[in-house]
Amino acid sequence: MKHVGHDVIRTVKQGMGSGKKKFVHMARLYDIWPEVYEGFDGLPALPSRVYINNKTTPRTMKIVISCPSALAPRLAMQKGVLLEKINFLMGDPKAIDITFDHRL
Repeated sequence: MKHVGHDVIRTVKQGMGSGKKKFVHMARLYDIWPEVYEGFDGLPALPSRVYINNKTTPRTMKIVISCPSALAPRLAMQKGVLLEKINFLMGDPKAIDITFDHRL
């Protein structure tokens, strides 16, 4: 099993190349994450990847969250609330989907 930090380092390396905008969106997501994740204090979960679709007229974003297996069903039930908070705090691009990666 890989730790969450592995995905963070990989995302940073991807962001330094041609996908600088992806890196900026990931940084914005990390900035607002404490507000989005305030109700789930017990177990760690972090956004690990962001997929941006620039081909659609309003740009859309898919988010992958690394979390423990015990927390994934709980977060999946709250997926709508998480998307609503992320879209309210981030603005453009609009987050349309969240997937969960069981890493911890």
